[in-house]
Amino acid sequence: MDVVDIGTFFGVRPATDQDLSSETLLHLMARNGITEALTCSLKAIQFDATAGNDETLALCQAHPNLYPVAVVDPRQAPDCYAEVGRCAKLGFVAFRLLREYQGWAIANQAHAHVLRAIAETGLPAIVHVPASGDATALLGLTSGIESPIVMASVSYAVLSEALAVMADAPHFMLEAHRICLPGQIELMVEQVGAERLMFGSWAPLHAQRPSMDMLLGAEIDEASQAAILGGNARRVFRLEQEEGR
Repeated sequence: MDVVDIGTFFGVRPATDQDLSSETLLHLMARNGITEALTCSLKAIQFDATAGNDETLALCQAHPNLYPVAVVDPRQAPDCYAEVGRCAKLGFVAFRLLREYQGWAIANQAHAHVLRAIAETGLPAIVHVPASGDATALLGLTSGIESPIVMASVSYAVLSEALAVMADAPHFMLEAHRICLPGQIELMVEQVGAERLMFGSWAPLHAQRPSMDMLLGAEIDEASQAAILGGNARRVFRLEQEEGR
């Protein structure tokens, strides 16, 4: 089965001694039957976006089953606006914004400017919305933007809000990487449709298998399962265009 994990990263995280290296990520993918993955550098998340994004690009060029996602940090404005344009030209497939790792608020005007800069590239933005109110605030910030917005870090505690936002914004999608309760997949498919959900694990920090097994065991048809596990990612991130790079 074609499985694309849209939520992975690699590098060193000072807060843990866990092995989060690219070698570990590739090993986990092979062991769990993950065909391809979108990934980003921890250096880009924690320290320097430009240097980290260059690290991501180098890794993905060496491993054709990995696709580069650029990290953009609104705290680095105005330089981050230029970084969006640079990464789009270099062939990154998406941009990721991780406010819970970097300490900025979702309702941040620099964040709004970054989202508009990303929209101008036509590439998807993956935005972490872990707290109550984040998804609603993101909807307000992206008024007028029609390019894909993928919400990530959506736990069961804020799932109802995320689904309500998706009901009002057809271009909003969901990275399903915090699936922990029976029936959660079925509920999401019923409410917003399988075509708006994508598998992501946040490996190697989190295990890939639990969320994947929840998807494989969900009471949904095979076409919906295949779409969530890989087909939607190929369509949204236009991965077909990246073959043989």
